[in-house]
Amino acid sequence: QKILIRGFTSLQNSTDPLVIMDGINLGRSGLNFVNMADIENIDILKDASGAAIYGSDASGGVIIITTKKGKLGRFQTDADASYGSSFYKDPKLNANVSFSGGTEKMNSFASLGYTKSDGNYTVGGAYWQKVLARVNFDFTPNKYLKVGFNLNPRFENWVNAGQGDLMPVMRTE
Repeated sequence: QKILIRGFTSLQNSTDPLVIMDGINLGRSGLNFVNMADIENIDILKDASGAAIYGSDASGGVIIITTKKGKLGRFQTDADASYGSSFYKDPKLNANVSFSGGTEKMNSFASLGYTKSDGNYTVGGAYWQKVLARVNFDFTPNKYLKVGFNLNPRFENWVNAGQGDLMPVMRTE
């Protein structure tokens, strides 16, 4: 699907928006790297002055995503699943599970999401599946030092009936 923030700004270049997640540039098609269940906040920069710090990559606008983090004083587990069908009768399964928690000196968040969609363009056996995982950890031993890491691996697989795997992909940001 196409997202258009600033209109058609170029006849030759892409008008897709730049995606920034937790300060990491995911590129112009970066929404595919984001588990929607992990989103805490989304900001849209559509004017040139707000997007200027990202340079010419932001000519189509910028989507800034802030993801969930562990909260102080509580451990929490969330899970959800959905199954449905669209207009084209291609069944789709979504499942997500997340764990979060924190203390005054550290917090952590981990999630795992799975999506599978049966293909509507061929007959029998075509599908697309995606697994997104995310782990973030922040440790603040004192007021002068904060250490953390984020890990966001993704696995995608497209299978066309009778053709086998079209494109297995593994990417870690």
